Order: sequence, then structure tokens, then C-alpha cells
Amino acid sequence: TAGPVPAGAHVVARPIAVQWQAQGVDRVRVSVLAEVEQAAGEAQPARAELAAVTSDVVWVPGANPNGGDWRYLLSDSPLPTPQPAQIGTEEFNAAGWTAIQEVRQ
Repeated sequence: TAGPVPAGAHVVARPIAVQWQAQGVDRVRVSVLAEVEQAAGEAQPARAELAAVTSDVVWVPGANPNGGDWRYLLSDSPLPTPQPAQIGTEEFNAAGWTAIQEVRQ
């Protein structure tokens, strides 16, 4: 059932890896692996899990005042998505993921 969100409840997604595959001269299939942390409230422990999502994007020239831009393409069926895996594991490498380096300033 729906209701007010408890104090301290949250969901945070941190991208940790990516992969991409050209689908044409103006089209790319992009997969993002993220660590998703969630907690049901202040008194509840946070838990984290890995999640992967895949989207096709197309380059649209003139899509904004500064030139072109990428636009998501909607798909009628689910796109193949690599298995989520922890960075540094054989499964991570076998799935073809490339780790994203976090830059802190």
C-alpha cells in the first residue's frame, strides 16, 4: 500500500561500470552497472545490491543549441543486459564490464 515516505528512507544509485556496443553509425547500445543502496527509514539498516540496465541511444544532430545530443530510444522488448558482478571478479571481466574511475575533488 502507498503512504508517506519514512524519515531517513532513501535509494542511491552509484554507477560503477559501463559497456557500449555500436549498433550503427549514429546508434550505440549502452549498459550501466550500478551499486544501488536503499534503506526503509532511519531505524532500518541500509542494504546494497548490484543492478544493470541497458538502453539504445541515437545521436541527433542539431538536438540542442550547441549542436547534437544523445537521445534514448524506446524498445518494445527487453534488451540483452550483461550480468551484474563485483569489480575485480572473473564474472565482471567475463561479462565485458569496464570499471568507471571515481574522481574526487
